[in-house]
Amino acid sequence: MTELGNDLAFVTGASRGIGRAIALELGRRGARVVGTATSAAGAQAIGEFLASRGIPIADLVIENGSGLSRIERISARGLAGVLLDAWQSPYAPEFQASLPLSAVDGTLRRRFRSPDMEGRLRMKTGSLQDVSALAGYVNAASGKTYVAVIILNHPNAELGAGEAVQAALVNWVFGR
Repeated sequence: MTELGNDLAFVTGASRGIGRAIALELGRRGARVVGTATSAAGAQAIGEFLASRGIPIADLVIENGSGLSRIERISARGLAGVLLDAWQSPYAPEFQASLPLSAVDGTLRRRFRSPDMEGRLRMKTGSLQDVSALAGYVNAASGKTYVAVIILNHPNAELGAGEAVQAALVNWVFGR
């Protein structure tokens, strides 16, 4: 069993059911648990946490936290700040391992397949109608790692044009 030693855990729905069980177990293992019963309280707690880490995101809007919402909002700069903070975190290896690897798995399995880029990107994709996004880490040809965030809001962005723009920008970053 891993001891969490005062790590911070956000748990939505902490007042009942599985959310309560998760919150209690995390607390038992030593985490500081911020339990929220509503999405609004969870969004406020996340905003306060980010501000405490030096990542104030004035335009952050969280509806349900899944990212599959027309209401949710974050700027590319704000998301880049979160990714940079995660890169510097003691949990960086676990977080990075949760992201798809270029040309290997997940939503990047069929993207960035050139031999020099294979396995060098850890990025998450996202799309809704008229939206295409890509964010994560690019281990460039130089060996330096960059945070890259691309959020496109344009009619039909999710139908291929968005991926073409993302590929051009990621290839440019990779060549740095």
